[in-house]
Amino acid sequence: MELTSKQRSFLLKKAHILKPVVMIGRKGVTGSLLDALDQVLDSHELVKVKFLELKEVRHKIAPELAAATQSVLVSMLGNTGIFYRPRSDSKKQVIRLP
Repeated sequence: MELTSKQRSFLLKKAHILKPVVMIGRKGVTGSLLDALDQVLDSHELVKVKFLELKEVRHKIAPELAAATQSVLVSMLGNTGIFYRPRSDSKKQVIRLP
């Protein structure tokens, strides 16, 4: 899924008020972290992920996280990544992209 600049801007505005719900620490990317991110994306659609460790490789890890969870990396702002994945059931989607 590719986002247009208008859609990216829309999602960034929505994400501004969000708090990071997934934290990446010393253990790095594990199966349980991917499961947690997948679960949170199912329920929220738009998620912030905070890199507490591995800050020097965050720009490499973030696209891999997006690919593993079949989501889109909207943006990397500092040590925080913003991920978006619409719900599979279009009737239950909370965020409607322009």
